[in-house]
Amino acid sequence: MNILRDLPADLRLGRCYLPEKRLVAENLKPPELLDPANESRFRPAYNHYLSQAEDHLAAGWGYTNALPRRSMRVRLACAWPILIGLQTLKLLRRATVLGRQTPVKISRADVKQWMLRSVVYYPWQPAWRRLADIARGEI
Repeated sequence: MNILRDLPADLRLGRCYLPEKRLVAENLKPPELLDPANESRFRPAYNHYLSQAEDHLAAGWGYTNALPRRSMRVRLACAWPILIGLQTLKLLRRATVLGRQTPVKISRADVKQWMLRSVVYYPWQPAWRRLADIARGEI
């Protein structure tokens, strides 16, 4: 996910970590990604990778919920990066990709809120399990 979040800065430094095969399928070369005018051509590939990242985070959320409930600290340690990642993906879906000067990230206050919310919801499993849906913006 950091590859997607840091893409504009990496491109400005002459680095592109996206598979060339996918860019070729969209008729793009890495230097063309420096031009914000190519956003609409690039967006399908970018959205594909955002969805792939979300699928991986969903698998992590499934793993986290499969851990024994008595392992609260381990479950929380797994949950926090997943919830933060899902929230970040939601922001990346809304943001422009090419030409962006500032990185997309959630605030420290939001990180603290997710940590607090997860601890408070932990005893109530239906509420706990919905945290990922909330982070995605589905609830």
